[in-house]
Amino acid sequence: MSDADMLRLIADIVAEESGARRPGRLTRATRAIAVPGWDSLSHARIMLSLEDRLGVRIDIARSYEFDDLGGLVDYLARLTRRADA
Repeated sequence: MSDADMLRLIADIVAEESGARRPGRLTRATRAIAVPGWDSLSHARIMLSLEDRLGVRIDIARSYEFDDLGGLVDYLARLTRRADA
C-alpha cells in the first residue's frame, strides 16, 4: 500500500472514529494533536480499526511514540509487509 493510500485509509478511519466529518488533508507531517477529534480515546479506537482493516497487531504503547503520521505510516508499512510474508 502506498503512503497516499495509507494516509487516505487513516483519514477515513479518523473520520469514523473521532466523529469528525473529515479530518482535513492529512500528510506525513500531520500531528495527531492537529486533527480535530483525535484525542486519547479516539486514538485507541483508530488503532483498533487500523488493526482490523490491515490484519495486523499494533503495539498501542508504541503508537503514542510517533511524532507525526509519517512515523505511523512507516510503522504500519513494516507491519503489513510482515503480515504478507
